[in-house]
Amino acid sequence: MKQREELSLFYDDGTGLPKDKSYLECGLPEFLLESIQAMKINFFDLCPGPSGTFFGFQMD
Repeated sequence: MKQREELSLFYDDGTGLPKDKSYLECGLPEFLLESIQAMKINFFDLCPGPSGTFFGFQMD
């Protein structure tokens, strides 16, 4: 049972996907990484809600 608890720290119980989504950006060309970084910065500059929300949607 302890092993399942340890896994739930890293994986979503509902989807089975890793909670850390940084793996999605691994191995991308530099120009795409720069574009993603620029979008993240601009997204949070435009974010009207409390930290971590955007138009009522929770952004993890």
